[in-house]
Amino acid sequence: SSPLTQLNLGSNSIGVAGGKAIAAALPSSHLTHLDLDSNSIGDEGSKAIAAALPSSQLTHLDLYRNSIGDAGGKAIAAALPSSHLTQLNLGSNSIGVAGSKAIAAALPSSQVTHLHLDYNSIGVAGGKAIAAALPSSHLTHLHLNRIAMGVEGGKAIAAALRSSHLTHLHLDYNSIGVAGGKAIAAALPSSHLTHLHLQGNAMGVEGGKAIAAALPSSHLTHLDL
Repeated sequence: SSPLTQLNLGSNSIGVAGGKAIAAALPSSHLTHLDLDSNSIGDEGSKAIAAALPSSQLTHLDLYRNSIGDAGGKAIAAALPSSHLTQLNLGSNSIGVAGSKAIAAALPSSQVTHLHLDYNSIGVAGGKAIAAALPSSHLTHLHLNRIAMGVEGGKAIAAALRSSHLTHLHLDYNSIGVAGGKAIAAALPSSHLTHLHLQGNAMGVEGGKAIAAALPSSHLTHLDL
């Protein structure tokens, strides 16, 4: 077998058939890093990848922008506990509430430390599910930009920060508002966050003041508002 450990096939129009072919080769390969972003492998391709995960050596998987829906998201979620994945990028897909809830449920029994679910329509319910999984997960990096989590989702994430391992949190463009901003601010001093991204959240003056007041007693080194 090939000694290749890292493979990047991003933006190559490999489609479903290509995704299935890569999946079939995984168990007998030495690949630890696989990047298939922007390839339209869809649910069927992602299901094939998911089925191969437990018998593969993959630790890093990038499936950004691949037209993956809830079915593919659920398949990947089901494979997480028996896989070696530590970094998973599912950004810019069509994963909804059901898929995000499945992923959230799998996190505590997985090895995943870095998770990207940006630009998926997981909404308030999905945001809350991810939040509920944080204390018992190994996540240190969480990217949830533009998932429409709203104020309630922002509050749920904030409530989980104190008992999570998160050091990096990206919540850009989620309409968390003043209340969400204040909730995150209140959680900062007792969190492990070093990097926080909150662009485009309509937090207003009061939310900004709350964040500012929390900074001296926080661990933040990077802040993007």
